[in-house]
Amino acid sequence: MSTIFRMRFAAALLIALAWPMAAHSAAPSAPEATDVLAGVKLEPGKTVKVIDPATGGNGYWQVYLPQDYTPSRLWPIIYCYHGSNGEPTVWPFKDLTDGKGFIVIGMEYLDRAAGATRENDLPNLRRIHDVLAKHVALHEQVQFIGGFSQGGWSTGKLSELSLDIWAGIIITGAGRGSSINDPNVKGKAIFIGIGETDPSNAAAKSAAEFYKQHGADVTLEEFKGKAHAVDTADASLRQWLPAQAMKAAGAVLKMKTDLAAAKVAEKAGKLGKAYALYQSVVQNGGDEAPPAQARLDAISQSADKAMADIESTLKEKKYAEATKLLVAAGGAYAGAPQGEQFKSKLEELRTDPAIKAEVEQARADAAASAEESAARTAEKLGDFKRAIAIYERYVVAYPTSAHLAQVREHLATLKSDKSIQAGIASKSVDDQCKSCLGMADNYIRTGYPEKARPYLQKVIDEYPGTSYAAAAKKELAEIR
Repeated sequence: MSTIFRMRFAAALLIALAWPMAAHSAAPSAPEATDVLAGVKLEPGKTVKVIDPATGGNGYWQVYLPQDYTPSRLWPIIYCYHGSNGEPTVWPFKDLTDGKGFIVIGMEYLDRAAGATRENDLPNLRRIHDVLAKHVALHEQVQFIGGFSQGGWSTGKLSELSLDIWAGIIITGAGRGSSINDPNVKGKAIFIGIGETDPSNAAAKSAAEFYKQHGADVTLEEFKGKAHAVDTADASLRQWLPAQAMKAAGAVLKMKTDLAAAKVAEKAGKLGKAYALYQSVVQNGGDEAPPAQARLDAISQSADKAMADIESTLKEKKYAEATKLLVAAGGAYAGAPQGEQFKSKLEELRTDPAIKAEVEQARADAAASAEESAARTAEKLGDFKRAIAIYERYVVAYPTSAHLAQVREHLATLKSDKSIQAGIASKSVDDQCKSCLGMADNYIRTGYPEKARPYLQKVIDEYPGTSYAAAAKKELAEIR
């Protein structure tokens, strides 16, 4: 569970520990992740002190598991840094979440007087994460860092040195603790909460403006009537945390869904659809972005080669062949910019008076051939419903096709075959049930079991007596 986080954190540390090189040429390596949680009993709804001399300061940190914790799902986590002269604490985040929905870690500084430093506290944070990942169900893509007063200043400093890790950053009772001139915070969710009469009020507002100017998604909340304190009843902060957690989890789910769909589309030859899905994965970023970009480049290269082959065919005045190639390529790359290029090229041929008639006939023949091929492929795959739909469209769209009589006869055979019709009906039920159970499973695995209920109930209500209904009943019982 900790591999992705560790790789991303390691990359952040390489940058953080090396900047500036002149000041930190002998930066220490990350402390070894001794399992200080071995034998420690962690229970839902309880805060546990973890004795850990390697963490510095007072030699301990805290773990709070939410009241609703269960290891069967992944949980958002908040690493919380305390104020000056304070002790490791899960406040204010335990209070802000009513003790539910989030794991909270009360962090300690290796040097309490200095607060968080890149040399010590980033490696220590990674070490503590690695220990936690052995014992609790962390959602690696839904991790937050936050703190109050000195902890808020430290949060700004540490978060800017490891931005890719955090789903959100919460700075309270403080301003911006980092001195990086141009942090890459574009799109990053940052909450800044400050008391109305807090001495750091101006610094907090200045930090909010700085982050906004650098493209961050900033929420600034002034706690009315408060001085140097956090209003744990503040509605904005209470709503912000679960909203950002859900947003981050949803982005991960969408990325994984898009990536899986892209691979299926590419394998099926729907390169335009695959291109659009891979592009979505790249835009969302994360560990899957580089391989998705590689597939985008490969699809672009294949389109360039296809266009080069078509241009060569046109130079030889093989208009019919070129038209077939353009129709095929336009279909394969539909939905991507390359698809528009093939479509535009085909339109050029169609409007050339000298070859218009030949091109139109070749285009019709190519389209008819493609439709017939698609129907045959669907049959081979056992998808008779789709095959019948394609054949029905064929007989309407291509009345002058040389194969029209054979297609009509074959279509009639398929529609009169009772076993095929029964299979179509059964597959429809399978598809509906699998879709509902799949959606329910996604919500359960990503920590939103309540959203799974309607899908499970639909299977039970609409398809009683099936094995799918039995499976849905079992899952529904488990999340109640």
